[in-house]
Amino acid sequence: MIVKIQAAPRHITFDVFAALFDWEGSLTPGVADLLKGQKGVDVATFLQVWRRTQLEYTYVTTLLGQEFLKFETLTRRALEYTLKFFHVISNEDTVKGLVDGWSMLNAFPDVREGLLQLKNRYVIGLLSNGDQAMLSRLANRLGVEFHTIVSAERAGAYKPHPRIYREAVKLMGNDPSQILHVAGSGRDAIGAKAVGMKAAWINRKGLPMDWDIPLDLEVKSFRELTSALQQ
Repeated sequence: MIVKIQAAPRHITFDVFAALFDWEGSLTPGVADLLKGQKGVDVATFLQVWRRTQLEYTYVTTLLGQEFLKFETLTRRALEYTLKFFHVISNEDTVKGLVDGWSMLNAFPDVREGLLQLKNRYVIGLLSNGDQAMLSRLANRLGVEFHTIVSAERAGAYKPHPRIYREAVKLMGNDPSQILHVAGSGRDAIGAKAVGMKAAWINRKGLPMDWDIPLDLEVKSFRELTSALQQ
């Protein structure tokens, strides 16, 4: 655990699809069913290509600066690309079920208890690429009430564009130095730091930081995060 926080924040925002929810574990059964009998592709590789393409589409959408495309739309397009890439034949019901799975993810085991503890001390919110309705459904699955839910759909831009982080700052008091963003990736943390927020990274896989920007906190689990923020 690396801790560099000098002054405690008043607010905490959380990434959703990597910091709170286990998208890989949650989507594995559905993809495993899809790939039964398929040769030349395994579940883990399929999921990684789908996720990588999904994120690439968010970058392209924001960079083009044209019509904003919802996360659900990009998720579906990324899945359709991945199916073509691996020459996997599917049907509409299966595709819809897999895309809908992003609204029914399971949280990491230590998340709900940790959120409830942190909620007693901080104002908490969600800050995610997900669509507003999708994030509301996931919050309901957690059974935790959040002060603010900031989606890319609401901000009109995907991470790590400053607009989505500034939307959170606006809704949580207009002082970025009072907000700690808990990121699920190094690039998400970079986006938060760029607008003056504090940034923590739940680095479950022990990945190297891909940009030379110092973080305020780096941990390996949500339980470790909770412990650090209650000291």
